[in-house]
Amino acid sequence: MQGRGPGSRGGRIQGSEIRASGTGNQRRWRRLASIDRSGRGDASRSKAESRGIIREKAATPSHARVALDLLDIGWPDRGASSATEEAKENPMWKPAHPRGVPASAAVCLHLSAMEMGFDSRFEEWVEKCMPRVSKSKSYGYRCLKRMRTILGETRIRRSSMDKEASAILSRANLGETIYSGLAEEIWDEWLEISASGDNAMNHPRPVLAALCEIAAENEGIPIDASLIEKRFNITRSYKAWLNKL
Repeated sequence: MQGRGPGSRGGRIQGSEIRASGTGNQRRWRRLASIDRSGRGDASRSKAESRGIIREKAATPSHARVALDLLDIGWPDRGASSATEEAKENPMWKPAHPRGVPASAAVCLHLSAMEMGFDSRFEEWVEKCMPRVSKSKSYGYRCLKRMRTILGETRIRRSSMDKEASAILSRANLGETIYSGLAEEIWDEWLEISASGDNAMNHPRPVLAALCEIAAENEGIPIDASLIEKRFNITRSYKAWLNKL
């Protein structure tokens, strides 16, 4: 048995936790552990698996802590006093069933990285958490959409996207390239898109890459698509946004 302290978001002290140990009577121990979790309102086995993925894939211990906090918000334990009605009625994992466990981990790792100011790409977390899973992106985006609803995305979407876009543009480090004088213009254009609420704000990486090419063309600077791709960590697919913008 292992002692447990209070949760990071106001959960009650849960005392000891039964875990299967040793080689004998494994089935009995697992049954007792299941009863123990149910009685204390602790995390389900599935959520515990999602926690394990987060701890394994997180870039740093701090990243893991923030991601685990987000998991508690989007996937509250039974009886959690701080859980919102949105999360209780339809937790983040449900729209991604039967891949709710790794999808939830990918979403929390991505959103926590953004919150910490990292240049995070959701598709990369999906691949890390669901390698070789068919339609993994579809499961991931369903889960991400639900989590944003739980977090009140309608109120925080713009600031969240602006924060992500700022991290991407900073990481691109255009000052070292022929596009060194375009960063301010690109950012001003981004803010106009963000303020308008246009769907483009939901796709900051390809949009910023496209804005870079547009700004370069306007200033008479040669277009180096391979350089733009490398700096914004994207494929040539960003060109699909040129006409839209």
